[in-house]
Amino acid sequence: MGNIYDLEKTGSIIKERRRQLDLSLEQVASECYTTRQTVSKWEKGTGEMTFEQAVKLCNALGCDMGHLLGEYPELTRQAANICQETGLSEAAVNKIVAWKNADDRRKLYSNHLSVLLENKDTESLLGDIGEFLAYAALEVKAVNNNDPKFAVELLDLQMARLWNISRVFSNIIEIMGATQNREGDNSNGKT
Repeated sequence: MGNIYDLEKTGSIIKERRRQLDLSLEQVASECYTTRQTVSKWEKGTGEMTFEQAVKLCNALGCDMGHLLGEYPELTRQAANICQETGLSEAAVNKIVAWKNADDRRKLYSNHLSVLLENKDTESLLGDIGEFLAYAALEVKAVNNNDPKFAVELLDLQMARLWNISRVFSNIIEIMGATQNREGDNSNGKT
């Protein structure tokens, strides 16, 4: 490839991804029509690859060229773009895609997620969950610092957030259920 990329960075990406997939050097070499020693050199950052080898390597590792060359940490450009725009992790994006592509009841999750995210109360719900987790972390610190009075105050705040989470979530579920019932009625020809 004419050394237009950082050999060491690419090498560490290859090695990490190969280990994630639990592939041996021999298995990757076989997929790339090369030798174990060549793949080892790529991983060490001491060997260059041709464009054709890089394409085969991407296929073997299940990633885009941009990931292989260190342009973005996600495995695909699509995931990288979604992560960048939404702030979601690659694991979250992959989970949503898997739900959408599922052949079973999980396919419904992406539909419910859309309705949930479109709901005006979801931002409040997520804020309350964030506050609950922050108070929980502070409570642990207060207990570890032997400050029972502050720990009790934080526990009270946690309980208030938990009650609010429950209330807002119940409201959202009711709205989602009403929306689903209206859609079901409309699809049956009812008004």
